[in-house]
Amino acid sequence: MKRKTLLLIVTAAAILGLVPVSYVAARHATNMTPDLATINTAENAYFAMHGKYFQVLINNQLPEDQTGVLADYVDPKAVPMNTAIDTYVGPQGSGYAVRWTIPATMREEGAINSVGYGPEALSRTFTEIIPILQVSSSTARDITRGDRSRR
Repeated sequence: MKRKTLLLIVTAAAILGLVPVSYVAARHATNMTPDLATINTAENAYFAMHGKYFQVLINNQLPEDQTGVLADYVDPKAVPMNTAIDTYVGPQGSGYAVRWTIPATMREEGAINSVGYGPEALSRTFTEIIPILQVSSSTARDITRGDRSRR
């Protein structure tokens, strides 16, 4: 029931344009989609104490200017390995963007998603579609029959 409620909320947010549509349809791979609510709570708490947001690199690495481990900043389950949290300080103030990639397969498109927070949230929120991986018919034939021209 809780998962259905969350999906309904996120779908409504996508319809209103608050999160990318691909966030809702993250190919049924919940372990590849960040927990935006948990990250937002952790970022706001960190900002209240330090006056800046924390950053997370792909593969749950922290940048050199941050000490400790990911769990010191946010629940590691909220930040899958394919996710980064980029921070910024702009003319209108500070913010961050949660960015994650869902790779394309031979059957489904992938996506690079970003959800921005702060004064530049709109310009930092986007989805870029990654086309379905395609193999040319000659390449597929060579692989299945064996490429005899190379022997």
